[in-house]
Amino acid sequence: MLKDPFDVARAVIVVVFLAFAVFNLLSKLGVPMGFQLAQVSGGCTDSDYGRNHFTYGTVTSGGIAYNDSCYTSAYLYENYCSSGYRKYEYVQCPKGCSSGACVGSCYVGVTLTESKNGDSSSFTYQSAITTSEDASPLVNQFYAEEPSPFRAETLNGSKVSLGKYELWSGRFIIAETFSNPPQGELIELASSVIDLFLPLDRNVRYLNLYQGISTSPLSSIYLDESKLVCSVGS
Repeated sequence: MLKDPFDVARAVIVVVFLAFAVFNLLSKLGVPMGFQLAQVSGGCTDSDYGRNHFTYGTVTSGGIAYNDSCYTSAYLYENYCSSGYRKYEYVQCPKGCSSGACVGSCYVGVTLTESKNGDSSSFTYQSAITTSEDASPLVNQFYAEEPSPFRAETLNGSKVSLGKYELWSGRFIIAETFSNPPQGELIELASSVIDLFLPLDRNVRYLNLYQGISTSPLSSIYLDESKLVCSVGS
C-alpha cells in the first residue's frame, strides 16, 4: 500500500504515462478508439438515413456538417443520428474503405405474398431486409428470350426502369406418389409467400410485378430503397 503522498503521485504519473503509451500504440496500428455524443441544437439529420456503412453520408447537427470518411484504408468513420444527437463510430470494413464508405455491395430480400387472381396472380408486399453478404447467386436477371412466369421490375421516382428480374410462382407444387413409376400431381395453392433478392439501389422507389413479357403490371409496390439501412455484418 502506498502511504507516502509522493509515492501516490508517482504511481498516478506512471498510470497516465502507460495509458498514453497504449493509446498512441493503438493509433499507430490503425485501431480507432472511442465514441462521441455531440450536443445538438436544432435536431440531427443524416443524408444516408442511419448506420449505412456502404453509403457515403453527411450528418447535420447544430448547423455543422459531419461527413463520413475513411479513418484508415481499413476503418470507416461513420456519423449517424441517435435520439436527436450526433454520434459516430469506427467500423472495420471487410474489403477496405474508400471515399467515405466501406467497399462492397448490399442486397435486398423482399418478401411478397402471391395470391390467386383469376387465371393469374397478384402480389402484396410483406417486408424487406438488407444484407452485406454476397447474395448475387440469388439474383436472377430476366431475359425476354427465355421468360420466367413472372417478372419483377425496379423503377425510380420517375417510373424509369432500373432492372428486370425473374420471379417464379410459389403457388404450384408437385406432389408425387411412392408408386413405381412415381405419379405426379400439380397442386395449386390459393396463396404462398415468396422471396425476391435484388441488388440494393438507392434510386429505387417502385417494384412492379408483371406476367412474363407483359407490359401491364399485375401489382405495383412502393419500395423506397434510399432509406434501407445496410451495415457491416448485416
